[in-house]
Amino acid sequence: MPSGRSVQIAMADVDRPVGFSLPLAAPGFQPAVTFHLEDRERSVAVLHQFAGWLQPMLAQFCPAASMSAHQPTLGAGSWEILRGPQLLAVVDLRLGAAVAPTATAADFEAAVWSIRDHGDVAIPAEFVRLSVSQLMWQYALRTARDLLPPHYRHHPLYFRRPPPPAAASAEGRPPAAAARARGPADALRTVAARHRPR
Repeated sequence: MPSGRSVQIAMADVDRPVGFSLPLAAPGFQPAVTFHLEDRERSVAVLHQFAGWLQPMLAQFCPAASMSAHQPTLGAGSWEILRGPQLLAVVDLRLGAAVAPTATAADFEAAVWSIRDHGDVAIPAEFVRLSVSQLMWQYALRTARDLLPPHYRHHPLYFRRPPPPAAASAEGRPPAAAARARGPADALRTVAARHRPR
Protein backbone atom coordinates (compact mmCIF):
# COMPACT_ATOMS: atom_id res chain seq x y z
CA MET A 1 0.00 0.00 0.00
CA PRO A 2 1.50 3.37 -0.99
CA SER A 3 0.34 5.02 2.24
CA GLY A 4 1.33 2.11 4.51
CA ARG A 5 4.53 1.67 6.47
CA SER A 6 7.36 -0.14 4.71
CA VAL A 7 8.54 -3.46 6.08
CA GLN A 8 12.14 -4.60 5.79
CA ILE A 9 12.85 -8.33 5.85
CA ALA A 10 16.27 -9.94 6.24
CA MET A 11 15.72 -13.05 4.16
CA ALA A 12 18.59 -14.88 5.85
CA ASP A 13 16.68 -14.68 9.14
CA VAL A 14 13.34 -15.94 7.78
CA ASP A 15 12.63 -19.51 8.92
CA ARG A 16 9.42 -20.09 6.98
CA PRO A 17 8.22 -19.89 3.36
CA VAL A 18 7.59 -16.39 2.04
CA GLY A 19 5.80 -15.36 -1.13
CA PHE A 20 5.63 -11.89 -2.70
CA SER A 21 2.75 -10.38 -4.61
CA LEU A 22 3.40 -8.79 -7.97
CA PRO A 23 4.38 -6.24 -9.10
CA LEU A 24 7.57 -6.02 -7.03
CA ALA A 25 8.60 -2.57 -5.88
CA ALA A 26 12.29 -3.34 -5.37
CA PRO A 27 14.27 -3.37 -8.65
CA GLY A 28 16.49 -6.41 -9.10
CA PHE A 29 14.76 -8.41 -6.37
CA GLN A 30 13.96 -11.93 -7.58
CA PRO A 31 12.14 -13.95 -4.91
CA ALA A 32 11.60 -17.68 -5.32
CA VAL A 33 7.81 -17.44 -5.01
CA THR A 34 5.58 -14.76 -6.51
CA PHE A 35 1.89 -14.44 -7.31
CA HIS A 36 -0.75 -11.94 -8.38
CA LEU A 37 -3.37 -11.24 -5.75
CA GLU A 38 -6.05 -11.27 -8.44
CA ASP A 39 -5.03 -14.77 -9.56
CA ARG A 40 -6.90 -17.02 -7.14
CA GLU A 41 -5.67 -20.24 -8.70
CA ARG A 42 -2.02 -19.19 -8.44
CA SER A 43 -2.51 -17.96 -4.85
CA VAL A 44 -4.01 -21.30 -3.80
CA ALA A 45 -1.18 -23.13 -5.57
CA VAL A 46 1.36 -21.10 -3.56
CA LEU A 47 -0.38 -22.03 -0.30
CA HIS A 48 -0.28 -25.71 -1.28
CA GLN A 49 3.40 -25.33 -2.14
CA PHE A 50 4.07 -23.86 1.29
CA ALA A 51 2.10 -26.64 2.96
CA GLY A 52 4.31 -29.18 1.20
CA TRP A 53 7.45 -27.43 2.38
CA LEU A 54 6.16 -27.27 5.95
CA GLN A 55 4.85 -30.85 6.02
CA PRO A 56 7.91 -32.32 7.82
CA MET A 57 7.59 -29.67 10.54
CA LEU A 58 3.84 -30.26 10.85
CA ALA A 59 4.50 -33.99 11.16
CA GLN A 60 6.84 -33.30 14.08
CA PHE A 61 4.17 -31.25 15.89
CA CYS A 62 1.83 -34.24 16.08
CA PRO A 63 3.90 -36.53 18.34
CA ALA A 64 4.92 -33.50 20.41
CA ALA A 65 1.26 -32.59 20.91
CA SER A 66 0.49 -36.17 21.90
CA MET A 67 3.39 -36.20 24.36
CA SER A 68 2.27 -32.96 25.99
CA ALA A 69 -1.32 -34.20 26.31
CA HIS A 70 -0.75 -37.76 27.47
CA GLN A 71 2.85 -37.80 28.73
CA PRO A 72 3.65 -41.49 28.23
CA THR A 73 6.38 -42.98 30.40
CA LEU A 74 9.16 -42.30 27.97
CA GLY A 75 11.86 -43.52 30.30
CA ALA A 76 10.62 -47.09 29.88
CA GLY A 77 12.36 -47.57 26.53
CA SER A 78 11.71 -47.03 22.85
CA TRP A 79 8.23 -46.07 21.74
CA GLU A 80 6.80 -46.59 18.28
CA ILE A 81 3.85 -44.55 17.03
CA LEU A 82 1.95 -46.82 14.69
CA ARG A 83 -1.05 -46.50 12.44
CA GLY A 84 -1.79 -50.13 11.85
CA PRO A 85 1.46 -51.60 10.49
CA GLN A 86 2.72 -48.17 9.37
CA LEU A 87 5.48 -46.63 11.49
CA LEU A 88 4.90 -42.89 11.87
CA ALA A 89 7.44 -41.92 14.52
CA VAL A 90 9.86 -43.20 17.13
CA VAL A 91 10.47 -41.59 20.52
CA ASP A 92 13.31 -42.62 22.82
CA LEU A 93 14.91 -40.40 25.47
CA ARG A 94 18.29 -41.97 24.81
CA LEU A 95 18.21 -42.13 21.01
CA GLY A 96 16.01 -39.09 20.35
CA ALA A 97 12.99 -38.85 18.09
CA ALA A 98 12.39 -39.63 14.43
CA VAL A 99 9.31 -38.71 12.42
CA ALA A 100 8.12 -39.76 9.00
CA PRO A 101 8.31 -36.60 6.87
CA THR A 102 5.10 -37.42 4.98
CA ALA A 103 2.96 -38.26 8.03
CA THR A 104 -0.16 -36.12 8.42
CA ALA A 105 -2.30 -35.05 11.37
CA ALA A 106 -4.94 -37.57 10.23
CA ASP A 107 -2.34 -40.34 10.43
CA PHE A 108 -1.50 -39.47 14.02
CA GLU A 109 -5.15 -39.17 15.04
CA ALA A 110 -5.60 -42.85 14.19
CA ALA A 111 -2.23 -43.93 15.65
CA VAL A 112 -1.31 -45.68 18.89
CA TRP A 113 1.81 -45.51 21.07
CA SER A 114 3.44 -48.92 21.46
CA ILE A 115 6.36 -49.72 23.76
CA ARG A 116 9.02 -51.76 22.00
CA ASP A 117 10.02 -54.67 24.23
CA HIS A 118 12.55 -56.38 21.96
CA GLY A 119 15.45 -53.98 21.42
CA ASP A 120 15.89 -50.61 19.82
CA VAL A 121 13.73 -49.45 16.94
CA ALA A 122 15.18 -49.60 13.43
CA ILE A 123 14.62 -46.04 12.19
CA PRO A 124 14.09 -45.67 8.43
CA ALA A 125 16.72 -43.52 6.74
CA GLU A 126 14.19 -41.01 5.38
CA PHE A 127 12.78 -40.15 8.82
CA VAL A 128 13.61 -36.70 10.21
CA ARG A 129 15.74 -37.19 13.33
CA LEU A 130 15.99 -34.77 16.25
CA SER A 131 16.33 -34.83 20.02
CA VAL A 132 13.25 -35.15 22.20
CA SER A 133 14.00 -31.76 23.78
CA GLN A 134 14.22 -30.15 20.33
CA LEU A 135 10.97 -31.82 19.31
CA MET A 136 9.16 -30.45 22.36
CA TRP A 137 10.80 -27.02 22.28
CA GLN A 138 9.80 -26.19 18.71
CA TYR A 139 6.25 -27.29 19.57
CA ALA A 140 6.19 -25.20 22.76
CA LEU A 141 7.30 -22.12 20.81
CA ARG A 142 4.37 -22.34 18.41
CA THR A 143 1.43 -23.92 20.21
CA ALA A 144 -1.36 -21.92 21.86
CA ARG A 145 -1.77 -24.68 24.47
CA ASP A 146 -0.77 -23.86 28.05
CA LEU A 147 2.06 -26.32 28.69
CA LEU A 148 3.08 -25.23 32.20
CA PRO A 149 2.58 -28.23 34.53
CA PRO A 150 -0.19 -27.67 37.13
CA HIS A 151 2.12 -28.13 40.12
CA TYR A 152 4.01 -25.01 39.09
CA ARG A 153 0.81 -23.02 39.65
CA HIS A 154 -0.59 -24.66 42.78
CA HIS A 155 2.35 -25.97 44.82
CA PRO A 156 5.42 -24.37 46.43
CA LEU A 157 8.53 -24.01 44.29
CA TYR A 158 11.86 -24.85 45.89
CA PHE A 159 15.25 -23.42 45.04
CA ARG A 160 17.43 -26.51 45.26
CA ARG A 161 20.89 -25.17 44.45
CA PRO A 162 22.52 -22.37 42.52
CA PRO A 163 24.15 -23.04 39.16
CA PRO A 164 27.90 -23.71 39.34
CA PRO A 165 30.02 -20.57 38.92
CA ALA A 166 31.99 -20.20 35.74
CA ALA A 167 35.70 -20.88 36.05
CA ALA A 168 37.72 -17.74 36.71
CA SER A 169 39.93 -16.59 33.85
CA ALA A 170 42.72 -14.04 33.98
CA GLU A 171 41.32 -12.23 30.93
CA GLY A 172 37.59 -12.33 31.70
CA ARG A 173 37.48 -11.70 35.46
CA PRO A 174 39.21 -9.17 37.71
CA PRO A 175 41.79 -10.75 40.07
CA ALA A 176 39.82 -9.76 43.17
CA ALA A 177 36.66 -11.41 41.85
CA ALA A 178 38.61 -14.54 40.94
CA ALA A 179 40.10 -14.66 44.43
CA ARG A 180 36.66 -14.30 46.01
CA ALA A 181 35.37 -17.13 43.80
CA ARG A 182 38.14 -19.34 45.18
CA GLY A 183 37.50 -18.19 48.76
CA PRO A 184 36.08 -20.21 51.68
CA ALA A 185 32.56 -21.63 51.73
CA ASP A 186 31.31 -18.96 54.17
CA ALA A 187 32.21 -16.09 51.83
CA LEU A 188 28.53 -15.58 50.93
CA ARG A 189 27.63 -15.12 54.60
CA THR A 190 30.47 -12.63 54.97
CA VAL A 191 29.25 -10.62 51.99
CA ALA A 192 25.66 -10.71 53.30
CA ALA A 193 26.79 -9.42 56.72
CA ARG A 194 28.76 -6.63 55.08
CA HIS A 195 25.67 -5.40 53.22
CA ARG A 196 23.12 -5.98 55.98
CA PRO A 197 21.04 -2.79 56.63
CA ARG A 198 22.16 -0.94 59.74
